[in-house]
Amino acid sequence: WGNDLVVYPKLDRMREVRAKSLLADARLRGVSYRGTGNEPGWMVEIGPATRLLFVTNFGEERHEFGGLSTRGVDATGVTVFMARHGDQEIKVTVTREGCTDDMAGVEFDHRMVVEFAGQTLRGCGSAVR
Repeated sequence: WGNDLVVYPKLDRMREVRAKSLLADARLRGVSYRGTGNEPGWMVEIGPATRLLFVTNFGEERHEFGGLSTRGVDATGVTVFMARHGDQEIKVTVTREGCTDDMAGVEFDHRMVVEFAGQTLRGCGSAVR
């Protein structure tokens, strides 16, 4: 095979289009923020209203929370969302600063930290406008 580099420019374009499609879908459903991360694969959506959805382990676990509370001031660029359902608690910290997905190389406008079930998961997200 040698040291030849093969570049597939359409693959990066497909990733970009998929990311935009997921944001468009979230926007239609009233989501305020959407974030993802790796190892294990996870996704979080905040909104509409006081709803928070957390999907982890590559889609095998789904946790839905209502009664979302918010702490933080937008002027600082950091907002903390917290919710509880039964004995489960989740905390999502959203920071307004650039973030690049460490596996796909896709750029986002926010960093996200999810604290759930004794784990701290780091990833990237977007404000859904």
